Amino acid sequence: MDTQCRRLVDYWKLNRVGITRREAMNTLFIANLPARVNELRSSGYNIDDIWEKSETTGSRYKRYFLKYDPKDPEWTPVDLKKTPVYTTISARDFV
Repeated sequence: MDTQCRRLVDYWKLNRVGITRREAMNTLFIANLPARVNELRSSGYNIDDIWEKSETTGSRYKRYFLKYDPKDPEWTPVDLKKTPVYTTISARDFV
């Protein structure tokens, strides 16, 4: 596996969120995210994608999610239907 694919898998496993083409360019310095996703898919990784729409410009873009890592079968993605992505933390949580 090349370095860009490894960085992408590590990003998904660490953050457990999807990534867009722009986010991949800005955070991981991956210029061609769809090509890396296709490489990973051909290597046995299960990667899902959804179309999203920008509220400001109306343009559509894809967000990619790692669903299964064949090299780490014990790893499971967060079920976004059951687990909120963002949680509210108050000062009482630190007392």
